[in-house]
Amino acid sequence: LTDSELKSERFLLNAENLPFKDVFDWIADSLGKKRPTVKVSKLMSEIFWRLDKLKSMLTGTKRSVTREIARESSKVHTYSSEKIRKELGLEFIPIKKSIEDTGKIFLTQVKTT
Repeated sequence: LTDSELKSERFLLNAENLPFKDVFDWIADSLGKKRPTVKVSKLMSEIFWRLDKLKSMLTGTKRSVTREIARESSKVHTYSSEKIRKELGLEFIPIKKSIEDTGKIFLTQVKTT
């Protein structure tokens, strides 16, 4: 984009739209770990962010989950990179391949340290 004539444009850079479950499963697979098994319901996330807020208030620690994060996590969002594909002819590496490649690099570096 820095080498193009395009100015004052916004682009979404994503290879595909996937459920978080698929992404988390692939991350676990790439690291040789067990896949996540607990499905968090809306009720569970509503309870959790409130407990997390209370814990933060009592201990003075930073919150892990805000109300916004809890509520957004149950929504389905879709994004399109069609605009940048048309403008610059770009194609993206599939997310699964990126996760697999990153997992291999991570595991290699962990073994050498």
